[in-house]
Amino acid sequence: MANARALQVPASHAGERKRARLDIRASVTQKALIEQAAAMEGRSVSDFVLTHVQPAAERTIRDQRILELSERDSAAFIEALLNPPEPNARLRAAWQQYKGR
Repeated sequence: MANARALQVPASHAGERKRARLDIRASVTQKALIEQAAAMEGRSVSDFVLTHVQPAAERTIRDQRILELSERDSAAFIEALLNPPEPNARLRAAWQQYKGR
């Protein structure tokens, strides 16, 4: 999928030195939980958070960019493209106003 590829970190950046900071506030309980999970995976807290947050960010962006239509909606969309309705009076008036500018 083209959108998914654009969301991924390019291979040329994979080894680059990290210079940007991401500061978050967490409760003591949340911090302890994250630290424990990171230790269980043998990762630093930063690596653990980035490993789990980046896919979620990519998924959110992808979900907001993709429009999914039902079969009925898809058929209606295709029908409107192939057989557009005649312009109504309001649309013709708007076109005349636009041409007059």
